[in-house]
Amino acid sequence: MALRRASGIYFAILTLALDQLVYTLIGKSDALGREDGLVGIKRPVIDLFVGTLDLSIGDRYYYFLLVACGILLGLLWWVWHGQLGRLLAALRQDAERIRFFGVNVRRYREIAVIISGGVTALAGALVAPWSQIITPAIAHWSYSALPILFCLLGGASRFWGPAVGAIVFAGLEYATRTMVGVSELIVGGALLVVVLAMPGGIVGTLSLLARKLTKNGKERLNEQSA
Repeated sequence: MALRRASGIYFAILTLALDQLVYTLIGKSDALGREDGLVGIKRPVIDLFVGTLDLSIGDRYYYFLLVACGILLGLLWWVWHGQLGRLLAALRQDAERIRFFGVNVRRYREIAVIISGGVTALAGALVAPWSQIITPAIAHWSYSALPILFCLLGGASRFWGPAVGAIVFAGLEYATRTMVGVSELIVGGALLVVVLAMPGGIVGTLSLLARKLTKNGKERLNEQSA
């Protein structure tokens, strides 16, 4: 309903409002542990029909995470480079032009929301047994805004952009972890500079520089051969 009545920044505000509502409900729900959250989450035992795989033993769940994340990355890569991914990219750039070609813009926006929500839900289902504790803090709007920051930092128009953004952000947080009181200022200032100086994100800027260097190299070779 929110997607049908709002779009753009209005839809973003509605999702943040829904996020805060969920955060409040979790903090007041006895079934979800209130402010303490859920602790002691057990790692699953998978029935393989010919036997069982107990993921609580040793490093089994770690390798299970690697396989699961690999499958998710493969599926997302397939969507990104397929017809649906190209259509969603064109929709992000100019929705009105896509609507002019007879494409149901609302339908594909709903598909994008379903895909992103489904992958996020799967990620949450995977991380809960790994950490064995889930607190209401992960439902707070500041935590939910991190994926957007990763996209802006790494580059939303590149497949590996959000992953690079997450790695850079984690590196900045780790490097300033001992700077009590100024850590947030340093991380925030560094991210602001990167976002303003690199509108296409880190990956997009590096790709642009690589293309320019390649073009300049070809021009120099042509001049020398002439």
